Amino acid sequence: MASRIDLRRARTLGIAILLAGLALGAVVAEMLLEAREESWNRAILTARNASRAVASELARTIQGVDLILQAAAAEGEEADTVLRLEPGCAGPAGAGAPGPGRVLLLAAGASPGEAGFIGEDGLRFHREHPDGRLHIGRPSRAGPQADWVVPVSRAIGGADGTCRGILAIALPLATLRPLLERMELGLAGSLTLLREDGATLLRLPEREAPGAWRDLPREMLAAASGDEEFVGFARRDGAERLQVVSRIEGAPLFLMASVATTEIDAPWRRQAWITGGATLLLLLGLAAATTLMQRDFGRRRLAEAAARNAAITAAAARDAAMQAHALAEERRALAERAQALEEENRQLAEGRAQAADRLARQRSEILAVMAHEIRTPLTGVIGFAELLATAALPEESHRHAETVLHSGKVLLAVVNDLLDLAKLEAGKVSIESVAFRPTELLRQSLDLARPLAARKGLDMALELAPDLPPLVSGDPIRLRQVIDNLIGNAVKFTEAGGITLRASARGGPAPGGSLLRVEVVDTGIGIAPETLPRLFTMFEQAEAGPARRFGGTGLGLAICRRLLDAMQGRIGVESVPGKGSRFWFEVPLAPAGAAPAEAPDVAAAPAAVAPRRVLVVDDVEANRILVRTHLERAGHAVTLAVDGSGAVDAAARQRFDLILLDVHMPVMDGPEAARRIRAGGPNAGTPIIALTADVSAAQRLRLQEAGMNAVLSKPAPPAALLAAVAGSPAAPPQKEDTMPTLDHAVIAEIDRLLGRAERDAMIAQSLADATEQLGRCGDLLSQPAELRFLAHRMAGGLLSVGAMAAGRAAQRLERAAATAAAETELRTLIAGVEAAVATLRQAIPA
Repeated sequence: MASRIDLRRARTLGIAILLAGLALGAVVAEMLLEAREESWNRAILTARNASRAVASELARTIQGVDLILQAAAAEGEEADTVLRLEPGCAGPAGAGAPGPGRVLLLAAGASPGEAGFIGEDGLRFHREHPDGRLHIGRPSRAGPQADWVVPVSRAIGGADGTCRGILAIALPLATLRPLLERMELGLAGSLTLLREDGATLLRLPEREAPGAWRDLPREMLAAASGDEEFVGFARRDGAERLQVVSRIEGAPLFLMASVATTEIDAPWRRQAWITGGATLLLLLGLAAATTLMQRDFGRRRLAEAAARNAAITAAAARDAAMQAHALAEERRALAERAQALEEENRQLAEGRAQAADRLARQRSEILAVMAHEIRTPLTGVIGFAELLATAALPEESHRHAETVLHSGKVLLAVVNDLLDLAKLEAGKVSIESVAFRPTELLRQSLDLARPLAARKGLDMALELAPDLPPLVSGDPIRLRQVIDNLIGNAVKFTEAGGITLRASARGGPAPGGSLLRVEVVDTGIGIAPETLPRLFTMFEQAEAGPARRFGGTGLGLAICRRLLDAMQGRIGVESVPGKGSRFWFEVPLAPAGAAPAEAPDVAAAPAAVAPRRVLVVDDVEANRILVRTHLERAGHAVTLAVDGSGAVDAAARQRFDLILLDVHMPVMDGPEAARRIRAGGPNAGTPIIALTADVSAAQRLRLQEAGMNAVLSKPAPPAALLAAVAGSPAAPPQKEDTMPTLDHAVIAEIDRLLGRAERDAMIAQSLADATEQLGRCGDLLSQPAELRFLAHRMAGGLLSVGAMAAGRAAQRLERAAATAAAETELRTLIAGVEAAVATLRQAIPA
């Protein structure tokens, strides 16, 4: 028993000695840390105070130079201190610097090569900021032995807010050196004067020439731009340094003071070595005393341990039996828990499946709504562009209208693809196979990008391999989307140079087919190698900086890849940063059975169809105007309604040959209106065609159940509208001699949309064009094809401004030329057009 008491006392004493040693070590460590922190605080305070003093001296020096510039600007160009330098007189950078105290005046019209010592960046800065901001340019010197100088300049702003001239003075860097030499920063310290962009103006000690660039962190310059200095640490010249960055008041300059941390820590290290050594010796002594005391009691512990081992051996058997029982209980509990987890996983899987089904249904509903809301305004854009493209406009306006029309159709295709993104992910997008001409498709894509490329000064080239087949079978819409996206990206990310579109073909996997390869090569900014593997991933862009600069969502290339996957093709890219990129894709195409049919001639289509009575129902005014204009140009009688309720009322009052009914409308939608019309009345059997952006199979089935005969996708092309009308029963034809000279409803509509002045200009232009075209008709009697084309253009221009009688007379001349009628008949019809145009001149409203 006494041995155990002595053993406990020995342990207690040893622990007390150990704790005392640890406490002593902790106290010493805390003292050393506080001493080091105090040393660092003193060093930072010293560096900041010295930096402020030098920065203040530099600010006064710059302000003195600025006062000279301001005085010169106030005195004007005739002051004797101003040296005028006109365009063409300046030399290269560093040359043309004025003497001490003299101010250089550079004319605002100087070219970059005539900027002299002011430099191109100074000239560009003052042209962009004519408000008289102070600018400090890059250092330069006239020769290897000459002194370095920096231009300090201000702009002279004109009354119209433009730069009238630039005043500059050369500040020798040698005048700033004494100010920097006053600051003592130790043997390894340095002091650097920097521009805002990081260019070095002066450094002590001199280890780099003026004008050298420093890669300073943006947060360092941003923090130093305020009232307080930036204090931080960085590794420079092979050593860890304390850096204090101060902004020079009134000037776009920074002063960076750098002190080596080794010099700051040197006194503290000496103190730490002395204090730490003494403490270590004391702790070693305490450890030795404790060890001797513990050894004395070691023998007693061995004897007691032998006795305890015998007792432990006897108890081991009992412990083993108890542990075996406990393990069995744990295995049973684990089995029950595993079963419970399996049940939870099954329930979670069922919940995820139900949630996925709900999400799929909601996504389909959202896409259907989006399809309607996006395509509705596009209907107006494309429709009115088609009207302008067929109107009698000046040649330049006609080209503009065609560009708007083509761009609207391309935008519609892109919107359709974006709305089909969910189908792409599910693999449900169908790929068409129609005959098309690849050369024509490539030229159209290139022509679409030419206006933007021309504005940026880029060259556009098309290189077609001789083995390119003239006719293939595939999906031209999807291929056009891919090509347009690649060319659009090339134009967007190319600032200089040009873009080349290349196409070639070789034998494809299908018998008689081709493997089309298309390449888009640009001289743009290029793509970093680490970005290439994720470039075709959804919502990924090359780099954050260019993305913010050029815009974009990161969907285009991902959609291209998925479309090409659906067409069994592949896509890739090769790029060198700073030099450009080459995007390419390959897609197999089947041989074409026959040439694609030409699009129907909308203006000439009504000639073969008897007039119809058509009810047009749409809640969007622009859509109603477009449909009515296209149908009335073809000679059909049109009645308008703004919603389903109005359609039911109109159908109850009058019988129609055809009803064009929008699906999504307020008050009463299209399906409900169709059911009520079918319930009875004069139009219970009239064909009803639905106009909707949602043309899915499920939607078609619902519309058929409501009583509709067919579906037209919005925006419906004029050819589709006229074809639908042509399939309806004919109404009694209108007599030609009852055709009015002017359709005043069309005149009023043009007046409302464009204004009276624009209306009069359109009518006057149509008359002038018709007069010029009539003068050419007599020379084309022996060329019926050319005469037909001329008469077609004349009819379109006249009908677009409501000149119904003259337009119909021109259409009769067109039909006669198409059938190669006799010359006497053609002369009679030309005379009829001339008479109708003469009558039109008298009927034009004032």
